[in-house]
Amino acid sequence: MQQFKFVKKLVFTIALSFLAGCGGVDYRIIGTDSSSGDNRGSRSGEIIYPDTSPTPRPTPAPDASSPQSSEDRPVSNQPAIQQLLTQARSAKAAGNFQSAAVTLEQALTIDNRNAELWLELAWVRQAMGQPSQAINLAKRARQYGQGLIKRQAQQLIDRLS
Repeated sequence: MQQFKFVKKLVFTIALSFLAGCGGVDYRIIGTDSSSGDNRGSRSGEIIYPDTSPTPRPTPAPDASSPQSSEDRPVSNQPAIQQLLTQARSAKAAGNFQSAAVTLEQALTIDNRNAELWLELAWVRQAMGQPSQAINLAKRARQYGQGLIKRQAQQLIDRLS
């Protein structure tokens, strides 16, 4: 039952993240404004077409309080991945390594090239007393990772080898 609730929350979170990327459509009317009698050069009774021109979005200013290089930032900004990663880290901190591993494996089904997820799963497997699996997972993190994640993966491999 607990896993069913988790799956429902996961599906809901993924659906919301997809919907967040969908914007509304602005409509414009081409034709005569019958209330004011203003004819804008079009025939009356024209069809309403959606305005498909892209709406410019403001770019956020860089945060000066966290001077991370691009290689040290988390690999994924997907809300579903970040939520699963947070849940896995909480489970790991509580000593529930099996739950953490399952959660990370679910996140990897969404993004299997996410080095941060592979490295976190490697740490969980190491904590579960499975060093050979941890090494293999750390190698995958090293393969996909950059910067800090790649270095941490190599350190884990060196320590377990």
